Amino acid sequence: MLARIAALIAALLARSGCLLRGLARVSFKGKSLIVNQMTLPPQEVQCERDGISYRLELSDDVQRLIYFNVFERSELAVLWRLLDRSDTENPVCVDAGANVGFYSLQIANRYPKSVVHAFEPDPDVYERLVSNCALNSFGERISCHRLALCSTDGEADFHRSSADHTGWGSLTRFEDFAGQVVPVETMRLDRFIQNENISHVDLLKIDVEANEFDLLAGAQNAFENKVFDYILIEFNGPRMAQKGKTFSDYTDFFERFGYTICPRLNGPLVDKIRMGTIDPSGVCINLLFAPQNDAAIKGLD
Repeated sequence: MLARIAALIAALLARSGCLLRGLARVSFKGKSLIVNQMTLPPQEVQCERDGISYRLELSDDVQRLIYFNVFERSELAVLWRLLDRSDTENPVCVDAGANVGFYSLQIANRYPKSVVHAFEPDPDVYERLVSNCALNSFGERISCHRLALCSTDGEADFHRSSADHTGWGSLTRFEDFAGQVVPVETMRLDRFIQNENISHVDLLKIDVEANEFDLLAGAQNAFENKVFDYILIEFNGPRMAQKGKTFSDYTDFFERFGYTICPRLNGPLVDKIRMGTIDPSGVCINLLFAPQNDAAIKGLD
């Protein structure tokens, strides 16, 4: 019922540019539900959100969520509480699957001495990432890399998704893909860390459309050497099920290296998955892993 009402409201709002601009400026409970039901024709806009300038295409669902200021707000709130408590003045962040730069720009804007490495293999999305960085005076803190981080160094086929959902591009060809295939350069995160002489990463953010295990396989040395503090990673249940991976496979990997799930982000849903009351193959959520007994995580309770 709520979805139907949201869809009706979204359809009405989509007919008026004035109403759309008004919706972008207000905040209320249920706004994200309305925006998620919205379909807009191709239209490019330049806007400012959270003090960050963006060039966005509103027909794309990820960019539309950014425009209406409802994209992953819960994730940001938890990250800020963790990173603000960090004892480092220059956080180092790796953004794997940066898309148009949302997380990279948020971090670079909030932390004046930060160093951000943003990875985006899709050539068109990468251009928009670079463009958004150039729009901001703090964009020089972000190094953009048109690479796919995975388990091997070399080259692979990248299966691009449709223009209205650029966030679904993947190194894996799923059954519903009918987009263009382009060659992309691949690199192990271990090799990149070695090349850049990185000894510590405050945040590793991963959103690579069910190729998370390939990326993690290329970062074994870094995990063994305790390079990462916090890991924000997407669990795409439908895609993972197609690859024969389970929710337990995710948690087991991180537990093996001494990490635990931060309950402040999607904790109740994680509990239901673990109890077997929700099928993880139908769930797509972000998980935040932190070192066990991490003082900052305890401070969030």
